[in-house]
Amino acid sequence: MIAQRGSGILLIALFVGLAVGLALGLTLTWVVWPVQYYDTDPVDLRPEHKEDYIALVGTAYAIDGDLARAEARLAKLEEKDIGSVVAGLAERYLREGRDVEKTRSLAKLADALGVSTSAMLVYIATPTPLPTLATEEASVALGPPPPMVPTPTPPATAGLPGVITTSEAIFHLLEKRRFCEGQDGGRILVYVRDEEGQGLPSVRIAVFWPEGEDEFFTGLKPEEDAGYADFEMQQGIVYNLAVAGAEGVEGLSTEFSAADCSNVEQPVPSSWRLVFQRGS
Repeated sequence: MIAQRGSGILLIALFVGLAVGLALGLTLTWVVWPVQYYDTDPVDLRPEHKEDYIALVGTAYAIDGDLARAEARLAKLEEKDIGSVVAGLAERYLREGRDVEKTRSLAKLADALGVSTSAMLVYIATPTPLPTLATEEASVALGPPPPMVPTPTPPATAGLPGVITTSEAIFHLLEKRRFCEGQDGGRILVYVRDEEGQGLPSVRIAVFWPEGEDEFFTGLKPEEDAGYADFEMQQGIVYNLAVAGAEGVEGLSTEFSAADCSNVEQPVPSSWRLVFQRGS
């Protein structure tokens, strides 16, 4: 009898110990030391972030028309039929009444990838111009044309060539800092924020160097920040960078700075952190 009671107490103690150990382990892994992901590949994104990524690729394609670049970006999702995935997302945006420009961008990207549906035709088809009257008939029916009004020449845009300036998107440089990130250095990290300090996706960033130029967009790595974008620099090249409506940032390079990388034993490429915020 005593032996049975002892074995019962032992089993209870064993189960209690297992429960306490499991609870402690979950607390440590989920609360105290949660797993943090950095530079996650698009294929590893959660489904909702993959949809945001596809929408951003569509926006970028609508701006630059570079299908090869869009296909390269979409290939990182490792989908077997990415055209159908893009078309399905465009149709869902259409059903849910999402932003018209984003829906149109997705529809045009899907069509460029060889997949289109009847629901998407209104966003893909080019409007047919209305028939016009012959010159003499038009002059009789409509009267003489109104006098020509000269179009004012817009003022020259300050900053670097290729800068996009709009009346509603004026960004100010808040931070320009060189830093050391070890052997992974040599990047330009750009953060673009709105008036409230929230990340802004789909912002075009232009970068220039003596032998060429390129562009990239914020929001393609939403796990980092909605307004985040980065660019890999090459050693020995000096880059200039511009965000829509902001003055150009010049003199960006990977040149090693002992003051910035004093915690490493040997020189490594340095990186830059640039923070822009939208304002008036």
